[in-house]
Amino acid sequence: MLGPLNRAHSMRDINLIRAPFNLGLRPLRPGHEPGTWRAPQALTEAGLVEALVPARIIDLQRPSYSTEPQPDTKLRNGPAIRSFNLRLADLVADTIGRGAFPLVIGGDCTILLGALAGARCSGPLSLVHVDGHSDFRHPAMTTTICRLARPPAWIWRLRRGAAKHCSPTGRA
Repeated sequence: MLGPLNRAHSMRDINLIRAPFNLGLRPLRPGHEPGTWRAPQALTEAGLVEALVPARIIDLQRPSYSTEPQPDTKLRNGPAIRSFNLRLADLVADTIGRGAFPLVIGGDCTILLGALAGARCSGPLSLVHVDGHSDFRHPAMTTTICRLARPPAWIWRLRRGAAKHCSPTGRA
């Protein structure tokens, strides 16, 4: 069980964004759906909410997972990954805009895209990425479609100048 967060050391209210997500992962076998979407629920049941005492909890709806690639591509769930991350980016940007601290808990690394897109206009930022395995591979190191599962390596290459034309989701 986690202990309560010491609010005296907290500079901003925490907004917990629970993002149950697994769309960036491939199935382990035909018909299998990765279970990483359960992470926000599992952490909540382990006492995360009681430990953090967030000012606000925002629950994103779990998108449907497809085990099959889109027609004429090798990519699974592409449009759903995009729309989920655009929604997440809007929530993160709104949270920061209200002066709160967004804490995003999700299922697979692909949500880093939305979380960082939402935070990119707010100035310098930090990323704490906790994962069950190493994802720090540069996209050039793989020839498979699993490049989507390597966002920490993409993020490492981002430059502050990349946010010159800043709207949280890149939409004008």
